[in-house]
Amino acid sequence: MASLFEADIASLKGVGPKRAELFRKLGAPTVGDLLRLYPRAYEDWRDAVPIRNTLLNEVNIVKGTVLRRPVEQRMRGGSMGFGAKVETKKERTLGELLEQVHPADLVQFGLIPEFVGRIPVLTHVDDLGEDDLVRILTEPKNALTRQYQKLFELDNVTLRFTSDALRAIAHRAIERKTGARGLRNVMESVMLDIMYQLPSMPGVKECVINDAVIEKKAPPLYIYDTEAHIAS
Repeated sequence: MASLFEADIASLKGVGPKRAELFRKLGAPTVGDLLRLYPRAYEDWRDAVPIRNTLLNEVNIVKGTVLRRPVEQRMRGGSMGFGAKVETKKERTLGELLEQVHPADLVQFGLIPEFVGRIPVLTHVDDLGEDDLVRILTEPKNALTRQYQKLFELDNVTLRFTSDALRAIAHRAIERKTGARGLRNVMESVMLDIMYQLPSMPGVKECVINDAVIEKKAPPLYIYDTEAHIAS
């Protein structure tokens, strides 16, 4: 039986002849090559320039310091003296502040009124929580868990993630503070070695990923046709 990494890229669901040819031009004719495909370029945003040196119609990296937060100041009120409203200082989250943004706050922040007047609706998005990331892992048609399950099917192995494992993946992605993009990094760091070892383990029928695999780098539970054991 051919190794999973040696399978032709066209064997993946959703990869037609045109997309397969594109992957081959990028140097990824097999599934293994695709897993090792790194970005061809990147943008270096480390070197900031003073605002006075920025160039027109070009991407400029600038660095600044927030001296005040207009929304938080307005919500607390700015009065002083006997008529002032006394409140204990509460550190509000960014989402709570953005929820209260008014057009006047944008003008005070520095945007010109002519531009602000052309924005009909102001809205914001909250940080993704653990439950949100678990749904992203499992619910979409091309969810990450389904992609890996399809890859395991090429070796006739059923891949299963426990609910604790999914939450552990989401928790680690939150720690990296990269949103849903962090899910792929966590998954790849866990699954790459497992996918490499699997072709050399004949008789495996099912592979179960639990929270110990994610948090402690423990081996997964391999279920064979006649018995189940934890690989050493």
